[in-house]
Amino acid sequence: MKRPLSVYNGIASEYYSERHITSRNFDQATIKFLHSHNVPFPRTGLVLDLGAGRGSGGHYLGLDPSTVIQADISHRMLTLENREPSLGRISCDALNLPFADNCFLGVCSFLCDPYLRSELFFSIARVLKPGGTFLGTVPAKLWGDAIRRVRGYPRDIARFQTINGEYFECRSLLLSPQDLSRGLTQAGFSDNTIEELSLPEDAPRVSPDITDAARHLKMQVNELPIVNAFIARI
Repeated sequence: MKRPLSVYNGIASEYYSERHITSRNFDQATIKFLHSHNVPFPRTGLVLDLGAGRGSGGHYLGLDPSTVIQADISHRMLTLENREPSLGRISCDALNLPFADNCFLGVCSFLCDPYLRSELFFSIARVLKPGGTFLGTVPAKLWGDAIRRVRGYPRDIARFQTINGEYFECRSLLLSPQDLSRGLTQAGFSDNTIEELSLPEDAPRVSPDITDAARHLKMQVNELPIVNAFIARI
C-alpha cells in the first residue's frame, strides 16, 4: 500500500471529478446537513482548513477566504487550479501541525479518515483557542464496513480507481459515533455532537458503492448513513 502523500499526489488531478460518484455523494450529504442546520462554526477569526485539497471552507461553510489557512499533506492538492482563495496555504502533516498553540478559532476537516487517529484530535485541540470549534466528517463506519466486506478488501483501506484504471489504496480508519465521541473527549473536547448523514433523495446519481452496501445491509439507500459529521468545542 502506498503512503498517503503518494496516493493523494497520484489522484489529485481527478479527485474532484464527477465520475467519482461516491465522493460526490459524500459532498451532497454533507452540504445538505450544513445548509439545513445552524452549525455553530466561527464566522470571524482565523480558521484552519485541514486536508483542504483545493479548499473546502467556502464550499461547505461559506467562510470568508481572508480568514482561512489551507493545509494539506499533498503539494499537488494545494496547487490544483480552480481552487478557493485563502489567506495562505501550507503543506504539512495533520498529526504534527506546524502552528503555535491556541492560534485558530476553528478547524474544519472534511473526509479526514486517512489521518483519523487519536493523535489527530490532540493535534487539533492544541492549535485551537479556548472555546474554539472543530468540525469534521468521515465516511460512516456502517457503510464503510459493509462495502469493504462486499468488495473483499480490508476494513481499514480505501480504494480509489483513476480514469486510466490504476488503483490507489490508503489507510482509512472509520470509527463508530461512540468511538468518535470518546476520542474527542479524551483530547479535551466537549459539547460533542455527532450526526449520521444519509444520501439526499434528490441526488442526481447514486454510487454503486452505496446501493450495494444498502442491499447488503437490507436497508433503503436513503436510510443508510454514509457520512458521520462531528462538531466539538475545546
